[in-house]
Amino acid sequence: MKAGLIDNWSDVEDIWEYMLYNELGIEEGNHPILITEVANVPRKNREKIAEVRWQASDFVQILPCNKKLLLIYMFKILS
Repeated sequence: MKAGLIDNWSDVEDIWEYMLYNELGIEEGNHPILITEVANVPRKNREKIAEVRWQASDFVQILPCNKKLLLIYMFKILS
């Protein structure tokens, strides 16, 4: 990664596969997936993340979301 942008998609796919299936034990096709991203990610990079994730698995839905928006939502719920 360089400045928050992925430059080696093969390595990222390997990390996602390990994390999702070995560490979290998620079964494909049973869950939506929420992908967080840093602010100001170029649209091209966001589309590539969704494309790679969608082609590599059979998730019901892929939801990209900005980390800052998730924090705002979380604080709203907790307050």
